Amino acid sequence: MTTVGVKILKDQLSRYLQLASDGERIVMTDRGRPIAQLTGIETNDETRQASDLVEAGLASWDGGKPKGSANPPKVRGKTAAEMMIEDRR
Repeated sequence: MTTVGVKILKDQLSRYLQLASDGERIVMTDRGRPIAQLTGIETNDETRQASDLVEAGLASWDGGKPKGSANPPKVRGKTAAEMMIEDRR
């Protein structure tokens, strides 16, 4: 783990980005107090597959959290949350 102040990080950003992409964890500090962490992106098969779908135009992603389906399936009976609440009584 490497610790670096914000000013030095801004001055040497390329160096620290390279360290992060090589697997190093970078902790950013402001006046000696940790404020953020920079790490490289871990890719797995699911991430690569999703990226391939977006690049092929078969899926879209705006960079935000998934919003869910426009047509979610209908729930029959009690939901899992309702069953848990009932079970706790």
